[in-house]
Amino acid sequence: MARRSDHTRDELHALILGAAGVIVEREGAAALTIRRIADAIGYSSGTLYNLFKDIDDIVVHLNAATLDELHGALTAVPPGREGEATILSLAGCYLRFARNRPHAWRMLFQNLPSGRSRPVWYYRRMDRLFVPVEDALRPMLADGRAAERRRSARVLWAGIHGICSLASDEAVLGWGDVDAMAESLIRNYVAGLRDKRRVSRRNQRLIAGKGKKVRAGRGNAPLESQGK
Repeated sequence: MARRSDHTRDELHALILGAAGVIVEREGAAALTIRRIADAIGYSSGTLYNLFKDIDDIVVHLNAATLDELHGALTAVPPGREGEATILSLAGCYLRFARNRPHAWRMLFQNLPSGRSRPVWYYRRMDRLFVPVEDALRPMLADGRAAERRRSARVLWAGIHGICSLASDEAVLGWGDVDAMAESLIRNYVAGLRDKRRVSRRNQRLIAGKGKKVRAGRGNAPLESQGK
């Protein structure tokens, strides 16, 4: 068995998360325990408690590493010619991740015990996942509509995530039609954004046109009536 002096604190941290990740990938989150991890790396359970509060703390850090992997995969997606194509590619990337890494993906959304909350830095990692989608929405939602872009990115993600959640249960949906379902969801949502933009621009032109007519009418009015 390895001695505590065989690894630095940072090395031990990486060893623990690496062993925990292997257990989750092979058997799922339910198989993850302090004892299983300690046995896997050849250290005592007490060593793990020197670096982490408990098993839930390990889960949070392991999930953070999974979020980093997912973020790397999403940011590696090449942008399409238009925003819609990019969003479709990002959705495909997310679907593949959920399909190929089901245990790690499910554990991302595992609830912590009552009274426990995730640290602020964890939520920042989560927020990064939406940035590629927000950027892809810029052609439909310009810079002055950042709040709407942010909301729309989360609406789309919620829809894709819902499809993944149902697909992960073969008895409910299965993975057979998820790509077509995701494409339908995205194309319809994006079409709605485009229609909304067209209506907004048309209304702006109408308002501008009425304003010009009013100003022109005032300019052509007789001096006598203008002075009243």
